[in-house]
Amino acid sequence: MDIAAITKFLAWCTLFNFVLLIYSTVMLVAFQDFVKGVHKRLFKLDDEDMVNEYFRFLANYELFIIVFNIVPYLILRFFF
Repeated sequence: MDIAAITKFLAWCTLFNFVLLIYSTVMLVAFQDFVKGVHKRLFKLDDEDMVNEYFRFLANYELFIIVFNIVPYLILRFFF
């Protein structure tokens, strides 16, 4: 695999992950009552704790996208 192929792969991974992040955010907002009901039964959490966990999940996912997709892509794109 050459640098150009890896750069292209990282670009597609970034796009796919951001689409998935936006989809997850929209689904959490649009179906908030349903999602809270399911997670309340599964994990025995109250509403405030679940909202905090949702935000933590979305923030961590965005951070992982930046660290593992965008930063390597930018390094390969501009320095190689």
